[in-house]
Amino acid sequence: MEVYEIYTDASFLSKVPLKYSGAYIVYLNSKKIYENSYVRHIKNEGKAEIYNLNKSIVDIANRYISRDKKQIFIFKTDCKGNVSICNNILNNVITNTIDYKTLNKEEMMISSSIKRFKNSNLIFKWIPRDENKEADLLAKTTFENKLKNMGLDNKIKYMQDDLTYTLNKWRYWGIGKKYIDRLNKLILELDEV
Repeated sequence: MEVYEIYTDASFLSKVPLKYSGAYIVYLNSKKIYENSYVRHIKNEGKAEIYNLNKSIVDIANRYISRDKKQIFIFKTDCKGNVSICNNILNNVITNTIDYKTLNKEEMMISSSIKRFKNSNLIFKWIPRDENKEADLLAKTTFENKLKNMGLDNKIKYMQDDLTYTLNKWRYWGIGKKYIDRLNKLILELDEV
């Protein structure tokens, strides 16, 4: 019996729009056999975790599913919402009661990916963040390295520049003084960090 445990996590910084990093680490019968991390574009950073989980499902299916072996695939994440979504879809796929008309884009994507595991045991499990440190560190390190390559390794400086840009734009547009004062205060607070 092959037991695959896949630890997944994603990392993003709201001040760096449209980008997130994802990572997953694969253990086979308690031995680490593979890890992958990447940076991708995304329209909504709040969906980084679900997109990363989906990518890991697809990659694992393509890389490891074998029709000739008994296999269990356990996807572990520290995002309870994604585990709930995946388990709900998995139950509906297994019982063939899925109503595609009611699924949103991300749920459709997950459902399509889950179908690849038709003859395998598939489990989605929530784990505390402490148990997901390795995937978390891999995702964060990948994102930090991408920021460095983009010249954005100083996050505070990047945020100050972004706020200053916004402040100047607001001044140009004639937006009210109270908003400009708030933004100035944020910039000063970042100086103190």
